[in-house]
Amino acid sequence: MKRVINGIIFTVASFIPLQNYTQTKFNEDSLNKIIKANVSDTNTIRAYYAFFNMYRPSDPKRAAQYNQKGFDMARKIKFERGVQAGYVNKAVFNFYNSEFDSALFYCKEVVKFQGGSVFKRNAGNAYNIMGA
Repeated sequence: MKRVINGIIFTVASFIPLQNYTQTKFNEDSLNKIIKANVSDTNTIRAYYAFFNMYRPSDPKRAAQYNQKGFDMARKIKFERGVQAGYVNKAVFNFYNSEFDSALFYCKEVVKFQGGSVFKRNAGNAYNIMGA
């Protein structure tokens, strides 16, 4: 009886990591399709930022590259929400790398948008990082 229970537990436990891998792989494939379409639009920017969030814990350099691509595209097409999100991502990246002065600089860039059209979520994230 003990062997049967151990066998069941082992079988169930062996599928858990596989399930997480396939979900991440599916997201990665979907995002790559959007990026490979080579269209400068908000969906492509969001895909770059989704890659940033996906790779930030495991591969920070790669995450920073995706954020920079999204940020550059957002500035190019004048997508203010995307520019603000790029600044927040840069602040988060620098904060987790213990570069607090740089993180504060990028947070202040987000807050500068308050005179124009600031988006509450981005401003809230910036204030949260600043500790306000």
